[in-house]
Amino acid sequence: MEQSKTTTPKIFGIGWPKTGITTLGKAMQMMDQRYCGLQKEFLRPAINGNVEALASIAGAFDFLGEWPWPLYFREMDARFPGAKFILTVRNEDDLLRSYHNMLRKDGPGKPIMAEFRRFVYGPTIDAETVKIRYRRHVAEVKEYFKDRPDDLLIVDWSTGDGWDELERFTGLARPVVAFPHANKGAYA
Repeated sequence: MEQSKTTTPKIFGIGWPKTGITTLGKAMQMMDQRYCGLQKEFLRPAINGNVEALASIAGAFDFLGEWPWPLYFREMDARFPGAKFILTVRNEDDLLRSYHNMLRKDGPGKPIMAEFRRFVYGPTIDAETVKIRYRRHVAEVKEYFKDRPDDLLIVDWSTGDGWDELERFTGLARPVVAFPHANKGAYA
């Protein structure tokens, strides 16, 4: 049975960048969720630790993914009782290759993105720093939800996860289309 918007819990995509979080956002849109992805104007409140501003933003959407939500999953859990969380994961070598490809293609981006990356990774952003921060994030999420398996779904699109897992976890009806794969990289 399809749940209405009023009974569907808020869902946060808390996967690290380049783990298929854009694919998750596309899938949630296809499941008729009001989706909010990366918005540069959310980065300043995140850097400043303004949890109230972030919670206010989150209140307007059904599903939120990408930055800054992976950094604030604990705070959003406290502010949205009953919320569900989806952690996208990926092979580290593939994650790094995708991350480097993004930087090669986009460069440092707008100043706020460069500042936000320093906020996340520190002054030095290299392959080892990205790997360590990614591992730490995955470990923190798993530890936080270890006694709450009904509140966390871990997916890896490269292993075949898709509609079945999302439908089971969210209770939302899946569309009758192939599972999307958004933001596929073009590698040199």
